[in-house]
Amino acid sequence: MGYTGKKPTNVVDVSETQSLTVDGDLTVDTSTLKVDSTNNNVGFGTASPAAPVDSVANTNGVSMRVRARSADEFGLIEFVENDGSTAHGYIGTPAADTLAFYTNGLNERVRIDSSGRLLVGKAAADSGV
Repeated sequence: MGYTGKKPTNVVDVSETQSLTVDGDLTVDTSTLKVDSTNNNVGFGTASPAAPVDSVANTNGVSMRVRARSADEFGLIEFVENDGSTAHGYIGTPAADTLAFYTNGLNERVRIDSSGRLLVGKAAADSGV
């Protein structure tokens, strides 16, 4: 692995068969890639990742973030305003072996359950519509 410019004091040359360990944060081109070692977040397109995997693509002002809502809740892919102010929708796993789609905040609209059934507007299969 090569580098250009002045060699940092805590980095040694690394061959293709060796690994590189970086103490502290890692930044590539300001916001191309940011590893936030304090919060254990990785950002693509942002210098301040707000989630474990935070990909900020300025597509109509909406970003994609991959995160867990909290330590005891489900994981999800979240679509939010680039500034994080407004959530537009989610794709998540609210129960074992299920996939759900959410709009308007956190309102579940569609679910594929563990049996492969497509549920629209409900979270469980029953005899109702």
